[in-house]
Amino acid sequence: MNRKLMVRIRQDYECLKALLGDATVDMERAQSETSQAGDSLQSSEKVSDEYKREVAHLQSELETWQCGSRDHIAEVRSLWAQLVKLHNEAENLRRESRTLQGEHRDLCTQLPESGRSQHETGKIDKTGRCREQEEENVEMELEKAIVELGGGSSTGIANPHLQESSTTE
Repeated sequence: MNRKLMVRIRQDYECLKALLGDATVDMERAQSETSQAGDSLQSSEKVSDEYKREVAHLQSELETWQCGSRDHIAEVRSLWAQLVKLHNEAENLRRESRTLQGEHRDLCTQLPESGRSQHETGKIDKTGRCREQEEENVEMELEKAIVELGGGSSTGIANPHLQESSTTE
């Protein structure tokens, strides 16, 4: 039994030695993988840090652009308000221009009519003045003729103009 036991111990020893060798290989492989994972982790951390820096930089740029865009939006709104105001003023001026053009047309059409009326009135005034002058001339000649005839009327009708002139003399 001793022998058997020794053989058995030897077999177990050899088996344990083989298992220890396999475990050592597995451990070395795990260490290698861990080392690679650590390197990969460090590399990943480096990439992660790089991305974090890039994100921070992009956030800073985004904030700058947002601030600038707010300023531009305020300027656009101001310009839009000015544009609307100018458009309204232009519309009001167009309406006023149309109104004035209509009034101008009306005045232009009335001008020839009123010009004719004034011309006709002028003709009437001139004609009336000429008649008045003619009447005065006829009356003066009539008075001269009456005076030459001796102050009396041959028809027996008293001339009211002569009576007025004789009373004024």
